[in-house]
Amino acid sequence: MGVDILWIMPIFTPGELKSVGSPYCVKDFTGINSRYGNEDDMRAIVKSAHDKGMKVILDWMANHTAWDHAWITQHPNWYTQDGSGQIISPPGMGWDDVADLNYDNAEMRAEMIKCMLYWVKNFDIDGFRCDYADGVPHDFWEDAIGQLKGAKASIFMLAEGNDFGLYDDGFDMLYDWGFNTTLQDLFNGKATIADLNKKVISTNAQIPEGKQIMRYAINHDVIAEKAPAKLFGSNSAMCAAYVLASVMSGAPLIYSGQEAGFNGATSFFNYTTLTWNDDLVKAYTAINSAFHDGANARGGVRQVRQSGKAIIVTWVNGNNAMVALVNPTGNEMDVKMPMYFTRTTMKDCITGTTAQAPASVKLNPYGYQLFVK
Repeated sequence: MGVDILWIMPIFTPGELKSVGSPYCVKDFTGINSRYGNEDDMRAIVKSAHDKGMKVILDWMANHTAWDHAWITQHPNWYTQDGSGQIISPPGMGWDDVADLNYDNAEMRAEMIKCMLYWVKNFDIDGFRCDYADGVPHDFWEDAIGQLKGAKASIFMLAEGNDFGLYDDGFDMLYDWGFNTTLQDLFNGKATIADLNKKVISTNAQIPEGKQIMRYAINHDVIAEKAPAKLFGSNSAMCAAYVLASVMSGAPLIYSGQEAGFNGATSFFNYTTLTWNDDLVKAYTAINSAFHDGANARGGVRQVRQSGKAIIVTWVNGNNAMVALVNPTGNEMDVKMPMYFTRTTMKDCITGTTAQAPASVKLNPYGYQLFVK
């Protein structure tokens, strides 16, 4: 499917005291949840991914631990306490299943970094997706990322946050939360493609050279709150939404289950068996193949326009070009190809055929089409 970074949600030994089943409630940062497997299994999946040219990053929650983590009794001063000396949960978050860590404590900071390095040194992990990165001081991330990249120069760091100061701390990629909200509004008739493009342009202007932003149709938080039909108007709209999340620039995210097909909201607090959908796997493979084939075009000029209710995104970079046509509605429509491309030989990324680009394209409800040259 063209994926080059595998982000695995928390695999660590989960807490039980006050637990609500969240994998972000961690009892042991260097232990593996036995339900997932063991250390040999972890090394095997990392090696398999590396053999395929993929990086593996782990989900890390530096803000808090489970209430039955050993640090609670061994080092209570490593935690935030109230006026009566009681350890508290992260203030204002409603996360009663976890205990808030005290980043004024240098010993705790050092141990946290040691735990992160453990996975790099012992399992050849390639980096981390850092949960609630905004809830941890910038100087900690600067220190931690410096040490991680000192241990492995190719370390990749994704911050769950949109504070652009995190780039200065050493993070390679941040979230674009506002994009996803507007994308949902677009498919529900509450926003226009101009609104979405305005957000993209504004955000892109703040991204430092060499850094990236992550955009997505769904992730584990989004799909836990609403079923795809409520997010985008139809279960079948996920592919079209993913196309827009990808061609508007930025790094696209696929969350497990998109290629299986969600029928409803899926909580990450529970275990869900995915039933693979070959047609959807082929669809996402075709979409990502287009992004790879159109990589040179995406280094050029992007234009976004609307034809009726259809959305047209083009990228042109010298002789390289990419065209994405997206139908964000439940109605079939005919969409005119931009005249510049109708005299051009292009690859149809869905069928894999190469021919002169058509004058118009029929899009099914929530359909899409991709062409590259």
